[in-house]
Amino acid sequence: MFLGSAGLLFFVLSLEIPRWDFKRGFTVKRWRQFGLLLVVCTLVMASGWGIRGSFGHSRGAMMPGAMLGLSLAICSRRSDWWQKAPIIGLLCAIGWGFGGTSSYGRLIHYSMQADWTTSLYGYGSLFIVGALYGGIGAACLALALTARRSFLEASLGPLFLTYSLWLLLEWLGVKRWSLELFAKDPSQPDVTAWLYDTLWLCAVSNLALCLALWPWVLRWRKPLQLMMLLSAGWLAAMAILIGLLGLRINPSRSDAWAGCVGIMIAFLGYFLAQRNRAAVLLCSYGLISGGLGFALGQFGQALGRTRWGPIGEYPVLQEFGYWTIMEQILGGAMGLGIGLALWRLILGRLEPAQEDVPPGDLNSFAVFSLFGLLPIFNLMTNFDAWRKSGAIPEQTLGIPVGWILLGIGLVWLLIVLESLRLYRRGQLDLVPASACGKARALALGICAMVWILYALLPSKGLPTSLLFIVSLSVSAWLILRVPNQASDWSASSWQSPQSVAWRLTWGHLCLWLLAPFVLGLLAYATSHLQARSVGTNSAQVAIGGDK
Repeated sequence: MFLGSAGLLFFVLSLEIPRWDFKRGFTVKRWRQFGLLLVVCTLVMASGWGIRGSFGHSRGAMMPGAMLGLSLAICSRRSDWWQKAPIIGLLCAIGWGFGGTSSYGRLIHYSMQADWTTSLYGYGSLFIVGALYGGIGAACLALALTARRSFLEASLGPLFLTYSLWLLLEWLGVKRWSLELFAKDPSQPDVTAWLYDTLWLCAVSNLALCLALWPWVLRWRKPLQLMMLLSAGWLAAMAILIGLLGLRINPSRSDAWAGCVGIMIAFLGYFLAQRNRAAVLLCSYGLISGGLGFALGQFGQALGRTRWGPIGEYPVLQEFGYWTIMEQILGGAMGLGIGLALWRLILGRLEPAQEDVPPGDLNSFAVFSLFGLLPIFNLMTNFDAWRKSGAIPEQTLGIPVGWILLGIGLVWLLIVLESLRLYRRGQLDLVPASACGKARALALGICAMVWILYALLPSKGLPTSLLFIVSLSVSAWLILRVPNQASDWSASSWQSPQSVAWRLTWGHLCLWLLAPFVLGLLAYATSHLQARSVGTNSAQVAIGGDK
């Protein structure tokens, strides 16, 4: 309780709200606005990240990222963010999708040991993985909020070509080979080399494609530069941390976390080179909230698995899936951290990104990706679950079910494309006229889409599903309550992303200093819970061991 109160106090201090804000009308209505932003970001990300656990990997992690991006856009009550809501949603989906490659099952096993040092190792490793989840997601969100329109529009071509290349490699079976066969000896499945089950092929192919495009399309060079930097960062970090130093925190599983470290360093270097202090601030909030959120979530799972206190006393509390509870705590912490960072950016009057070119095709591409491609790819998880559970046969009407699913997917993509075509011609009456209405519809639509995909999965626990229903229902109700009018901030007082107003305050830095002590206390408590549960003479897994 004390640590939670202290952490909340430090978060509030790090907002550094100027006193004159209260004199200029910082009313109860405005406090309600930011309270709504925090609650929606927390609930949407908590439920989305919990649902993500049923889908897994990058494409599953993109769903809560999209939910968060579209929800924060509408709840911000900023007209410039309403107008680029699809772009914010797409970049958040990409950002949180990066971390979806990281494996952490064995790290959780380490944290559950009765030996304090082994437990601390597990919690420390989970902090790293969680921080990378939140940090990279926040970095992509920072791009959406601070980058010029010309940069964002020029990113469309490279993004489309890169993902098309990755889909081609996946269709040819090369990606499967790179994940499952390369760096692995089939005769020794528990012994893997350092590139096993990582997206090294995606990094190499993206780097090669960007180098090939660089001389030919001049207007793409700025986004190509960033994409090459991220790929080079991924490869360099993997080579140094895993290949050279052998820092395999998760043997014999994937060590994709190291590549994510390279991406995070590349993002921070890119923002620092541009003196984009607002982006650095947003990244710092994402890092600390993701790291502490994962550690606190795992401690919640430890309480559930050891049936501590009231959990062991009341059978109703034992019906919840505490692995999913852990994921929801992680997601909620990331959503809360991003919401607090946005609170500071909105209060400090972050200036709108420069609209130096007219809006192009990126908004339409973002909507197609979020509501066309993303549900189709995640529907494959539903299909595999139906087939494994025996819910569907291998063939229907003499046609393989896989081909039927492919046909359904193509029809859905055509429907989305036709809807976008009619909208661009002004012939789609279903779309609200205002920017606020469009952003609201997108936020509600993405939450409904993710819930439907989850509801189609077999073998869902009812208590866990009820948590998702309550969280999403409250979020939807609050999104509907967002007023149609934008906040009345004075345009004369905007602060640029380079302003010193976005420096990290001492209160925020104290959160980072507090983190090691929190991890140590969590490891101490978990080791005592585990020792009491299984006895102090339980066999321990050595750090770095292979089970």
